[in-house]
Amino acid sequence: MQENYYHEQDLDINQVERQERQHHPPEAIKIYNRYQDLQHVEHQQQTRKQEKMLATCETDWPVFASSYRAADPKRHQLALCSYLIGAAENRLQIREYVEGDEEPTEPEPLVTTADVQHPYPATHAAWLPSAREKSHLLCSTGQALRLWAYDDETNLQEIAVLSHHRPATGEPSEANVPVLEVLKSLCLPMMLDCRYYG
Repeated sequence: MQENYYHEQDLDINQVERQERQHHPPEAIKIYNRYQDLQHVEHQQQTRKQEKMLATCETDWPVFASSYRAADPKRHQLALCSYLIGAAENRLQIREYVEGDEEPTEPEPLVTTADVQHPYPATHAAWLPSAREKSHLLCSTGQALRLWAYDDETNLQEIAVLSHHRPATGEPSEANVPVLEVLKSLCLPMMLDCRYYG
């Protein structure tokens, strides 16, 4: 009879034992969870009704990777990576939207604040969280892991490339962009912290 009771409550034996050790009856936990789920659904429905579209984003090329970042409560940044055939034709763009004091009557387009070429299509893009505000780090992946520094003064600059091999002699490379071997990847966070956040 006890096993059937637990089965009807959709609880496994381990969960029941943990709850009994904490002196909580299983049905109280289940009712609490259902109540929380119901509250969560109602909150989501109310939030959807209150949500308003602030901005729109359109590109001339297919977007393969993107990453959103809230620089502050009213400043929104979106990193976009294109997917185009050809090594030098792909783009990495930063688009921003800054909320004004008055609420917009209709969605406004995101403004392009940075646009650089990206070798090969980027499969992923991600902002690196940091409490320091000198510049913001963005990473993208493709044939290599690339780290970018973005701020209002220097725009978007490639600061490091983590690759399995060094560029061929025929490929152009900038002297100030270090190409790191995989074995040296453990030193990368310390190097970036010293050079760009010191």
